[in-house]
Amino acid sequence: MPGCGQRKASLPPAGHLDRRDRIWAAIRRLRQFNWLQLSDATALEPAQFKDFLQVLRIAGYLQMEPPTGRGSRAIWTLVRDTGVETPRLRPDGTPLPPSGQQRLWAAIKVLQVFDVEGLSIGSGVPVSTAKRYATALTSAGYLVCQAGRYRLLPGRVTGPRAPAIRRGKRVYDPNLGREITAETWGELRGRRR
Repeated sequence: MPGCGQRKASLPPAGHLDRRDRIWAAIRRLRQFNWLQLSDATALEPAQFKDFLQVLRIAGYLQMEPPTGRGSRAIWTLVRDTGVETPRLRPDGTPLPPSGQQRLWAAIKVLQVFDVEGLSIGSGVPVSTAKRYATALTSAGYLVCQAGRYRLLPGRVTGPRAPAIRRGKRVYDPNLGREITAETWGELRGRRR
């Protein structure tokens, strides 16, 4: 673990990057930047990241030095690097708690074998939500269910981010950047050989 003043490891974030992930990864790479530099590093227009920069500033991750003269630009400096995972923040800069799906995924990885009630208790989500999530992950091939007990299949933990249930009960794996079905695992296994 880095001590005071030491820089966190500069690993790339895992999986598919959404807009905020791309911005955070670029901020960590640049350390100090103006809007044009960040725009070049992310291939985004300033309007697409200015609100996130303000939230990071309010939360104490960034400091901003205003422009010093005509034609100069504000300089942003990363002052609090918490690692590769993008900070999840509300507009007022307060941290968002882990989502229900993230808590469920964390509990599944720890429990490995469980029933819906145990998953509900382990994740702190309602039983009905735990059942929906476990059922969707079973359909997508992450879990198997026998006699009311679910088991996480080997090789199905693709990364730290929770598989997300989308409309139509489709499962999207942000670690892989794609929708997953039970058939996907055979295709993925073929690629790894």
